[in-house]
Amino acid sequence: MRRIVPKYAAAMALMGLGPVVLAQPGPPSDQAFLRNEGQWPAEVLYRSRSEGANVSLLRTGLSFSTAFPLAEADEGDPEKQGYLVWNLDLGDAGPDTRITSDTGVPSVHSFLRGPDARGHIVHPQQVSRITYHAVQPGVDVVLYHQGDGVKYDHRVHAGTDPASVRCHYRGIKELRIDAEGHLLVRTGLGVHRQHAPVSWQVVAGERRPVQVDYVLHGDSTYGFRVQGAYDPDADLIIDPLFDLLWASYTGATGGSNNINYCFANAMDPQGNVYLTGMVDSSFPTTPGSYSGPGNVVPEVFVAKFSSDGSTMLYSTYLPGNSSEFGTSIAVDALGRAYVTGKVDLNITNMTTYPSTANAYQPVHALGPDAMLTVLDPTGSSLVYSSFLGGDSPEDGFGIALGPPGIAYVTGTTSFIGFPEVNATAYPHGGRDIYVTKFDIDQSGPASVVYSLRVGSVGDQCQVHGISVDAAGNAYVTGGISSNSGALSFPVTPGAYSSTYTSGQDGLCALLFKVGNTLPASIDYATFLGPGMGGGVDVDPLSGEAYVTGRTRTFAFPTTAG
Repeated sequence: MRRIVPKYAAAMALMGLGPVVLAQPGPPSDQAFLRNEGQWPAEVLYRSRSEGANVSLLRTGLSFSTAFPLAEADEGDPEKQGYLVWNLDLGDAGPDTRITSDTGVPSVHSFLRGPDARGHIVHPQQVSRITYHAVQPGVDVVLYHQGDGVKYDHRVHAGTDPASVRCHYRGIKELRIDAEGHLLVRTGLGVHRQHAPVSWQVVAGERRPVQVDYVLHGDSTYGFRVQGAYDPDADLIIDPLFDLLWASYTGATGGSNNINYCFANAMDPQGNVYLTGMVDSSFPTTPGSYSGPGNVVPEVFVAKFSSDGSTMLYSTYLPGNSSEFGTSIAVDALGRAYVTGKVDLNITNMTTYPSTANAYQPVHALGPDAMLTVLDPTGSSLVYSSFLGGDSPEDGFGIALGPPGIAYVTGTTSFIGFPEVNATAYPHGGRDIYVTKFDIDQSGPASVVYSLRVGSVGDQCQVHGISVDAAGNAYVTGGISSNSGALSFPVTPGAYSSTYTSGQDGLCALLFKVGNTLPASIDYATFLGPGMGGGVDVDPLSGEAYVTGRTRTFAFPTTAG
């Protein structure tokens, strides 16, 4: 039985002209599935709402989606939201899966888009129970609402081996089973838990409990294993309960500045969670941490939580006397937290943001600088901290780790003076992307292995993601805005697309790869189509890159199927 706690408010968008009179709606639909009658894309069959997330029922299973603010977004700006989507595929469900529901009733919802009433969807049907028949031979899945949540049961029919059941997550970061037998699902926004299932059979009119445990089949697929007595000639109901494992408010006490944002998170091999962002002077710290607050806000914070979210293991400021914030964080196998972001100068063109004696650039340059700061596993001291910049504004926006001590930082820079080290020279524009490889076990100039800058003459670049493969190649995605077709951006021969195409926002997504030989150079670069690359991950062995992002046009290329 899967439980997703909803707080659902019925809503209706009116986008027509003049008054609209609707028929009397049916009962509230906050505990129901709303049928798709043309208001959503065709692949969505039904939709419900759960704790800020949409739950869409597809032919293949369930799709969860939720919005979150991007680091650079103004508070409440709907145009600068990120969207996280993850799916749960139910067995082999697909185009031939038979899906039935109970009798529907009119909902309180209506979708009135445009002035033409022929396109209005008024009170689409809502249902309370949906069955996916034969998601694999002998197995049905039943979805319904109970109390305040969406739940599902696996019904394994008589004669079917429960060990044959397979469910596959897509778009998650990790799937594991904890010591209590619960299934932990880590997404980019938190950790969710499917409780150890409650299972039973009805034999001779009597409900008999059956011990069923989760079992993993690879990185993102799970199934079930029956322990103890079980009658193969009777149906078996497997009822996993789904909930949010933990979410914690870790903010300030409500000072006048009210500047408290978490921009990034990471997890270590033990499941501990690390956060960074920017906060004001009332953010909580722990005894023995590196530092309390400074004199000027906002400031960078780094906090570490236990894997169950119950304990703040450490929380520290990285203070200066200017405005600073952390935008990306990564953690190595030793538990050291690597943070990048931006450090501004104060009105006297100075900052007291901490740097270390082994830094590549211990002194802030002119204008805002990027930084790389590394905390020891206890959060009590700095292993390495360096500015990165020249005479123009820079920021650090993404970080990825290689072997111990190796960190790749990416961000943007403008104009002149940004350090280019052991790297091929490429065109510069109004705003460029940089990729800098650090070795924090080295000191001073030797701690930067290479620093590469790339852009397009007269054009503006943005960067939003970086990933590294097993060979140390760095993959970077973002976007470019150009009035001249970005003709000087170094697209490589054989690239997917050498043509700059922008959408309504004037952006074209891009992807490039920096090789791991010196001098560092771009081994591959391509445009992707109108939009913005928001994140990239790479198969560490094959080198295949997976890019996600956004687009504001239907012209973005898609593949068949």
